[in-house]
Amino acid sequence: MDPKTEDWAAKIAEAVKKGVAEALNSAGLSAPGTSKVGGAEPSTPSTMGPSPATRHPRGQMLRSVPYNKDDTKSKFPEGKKQDIMPISDLRPGMTGFTLQGRVISKSPVAFYRGKVGRLFSVEIIDVKGFVTRLTFYDKVADKCIILLDVSGVYTFKGGKTTKPSKKYNPNAIVEVKFINENAQDIEIKQMDDDRSIPSSPTHQFRSIQDARKMTAGSLVDVCGILLECSELETVHISKTNEKKQKRNFTIIDYSDVVQETAWDERAADCIVTPDITEKNAVITLKQARVVEFNEQTLTVGPHTLIQARVQGHLTSDYSPGQPKYPRGREDATVVVPAT
Repeated sequence: MDPKTEDWAAKIAEAVKKGVAEALNSAGLSAPGTSKVGGAEPSTPSTMGPSPATRHPRGQMLRSVPYNKDDTKSKFPEGKKQDIMPISDLRPGMTGFTLQGRVISKSPVAFYRGKVGRLFSVEIIDVKGFVTRLTFYDKVADKCIILLDVSGVYTFKGGKTTKPSKKYNPNAIVEVKFINENAQDIEIKQMDDDRSIPSSPTHQFRSIQDARKMTAGSLVDVCGILLECSELETVHISKTNEKKQKRNFTIIDYSDVVQETAWDERAADCIVTPDITEKNAVITLKQARVVEFNEQTLTVGPHTLIQARVQGHLTSDYSPGQPKYPRGREDATVVVPAT
């Protein structure tokens, strides 16, 4: 066994010896594949509190935080509350609805049709804890990319529901698109922060061993102790002849180890860094994508949510913060004119 392999094996043995389950329990998180560790419930922002879990139409369990009905009433004028459609009621082929939710993730702008077309997407969570993806195209994207910030609460009007892409959104049953052809109906407005809306969805953890057996392209939630993390590096991608920033980190749970890779902005802004590798940091990833490389690794996508608990302190890359545009400013509402 070469020195590098011996060092790697020693790190794994040390992590296992310390007890992954004990570390997860002290961090207030469940071990993957179990509902409790030492009697502790998972302690993600969206699962704290006594509210019951709600079943998604597809069978996914999501949980909302407790909310004050009086506060909810105060945010909707009389007779307007029913105008907000629950995400759970969305089905492909719908129009004329209004959604309200908190942005929990936001992708960078991507290009298509030879870089003539532009698009980006966000995922929002509503008051009941359900999540859906909204995608904005071309001129609509140009206007909305400035307004929409992670953690902000918005209303969305003028979208059209479609069947989701099996490649880019494989776990969903519906997604919402905002395109130029229905631009005259599009209105997106920033609202006051609503504490009844969760800040993140519930995790559905799988063991790392199970995650590594999943089909490439699948999305999975995993949790484990940080074992190793590289410095930010720049690599050359020969297929596209471009340079990209990259960061690798490895986590271990009771079943196996797996490497995750973050690219570009996600690599540069990643909350997982080498300086926390010696602190038994507990890392959780929601919607990490399985990649068919080196015996199934994971990649951090634009909608992957990451949490790191270090010595009792929880850091999230989607923590609620001050929205970029305070309500009441002219640019806190986007109305896309017909073209």
